[in-house]
Amino acid sequence: WVTGVQTCALPISMLKRADVAVYDVIKGEVDGSAPVKPGPVSYGVAAGGVEVKVCDDVKDKIPEGVMTKLEEVRAGIADGSISVTLNQ
Repeated sequence: WVTGVQTCALPISMLKRADVAVYDVIKGEVDGSAPVKPGPVSYGVAAGGVEVKVCDDVKDKIPEGVMTKLEEVRAGIADGSISVTLNQ
């Protein structure tokens, strides 16, 4: 970030949505639909735990074709047709 020169140095990034995970875990426990169990819980793209965030300051400057491809990649990760290897 550079004031007055460039409002956003990284136009697209991933946003961890811990709020979604916490809400879903509490809701599942309270309404009985998914009682809390010991062990790790994974919240990826499909579950809404990770989101693509495009910088609002430059969103209108990114070509539509790039945004379309970005959505295709996001959807592919969510449905499993694109594999993501962690810790590599």
